[in-house]
Amino acid sequence: MKKRGLIMDYKSLLSDSSNPHDFDVLLMVEYKNIPAFDGFREKADPIGDKILGSEEMQRQGTIKRMEVREIMGDKLMREVTLSALSYQLSVIG
Repeated sequence: MKKRGLIMDYKSLLSDSSNPHDFDVLLMVEYKNIPAFDGFREKADPIGDKILGSEEMQRQGTIKRMEVREIMGDKLMREVTLSALSYQLSVIG
């Protein structure tokens, strides 16, 4: 899907979980922007079918993966870039 420009990047992050309800693996998918979701399924489904097989085959693969992992949830987030703020210090003499 990266080749077709539907997805910009994939990222995997690992950490120690801080409690039994915390995650230790975070899988991220980067999209260009929010409008990229418009018609996404119609564009992505044929690619998924070609790579992973029919919907039934994909469902069976999902069931098999659930034996070794637990999905904690999903969340839509936006990346922000903090710009440097300049501060002026004045010394009273």
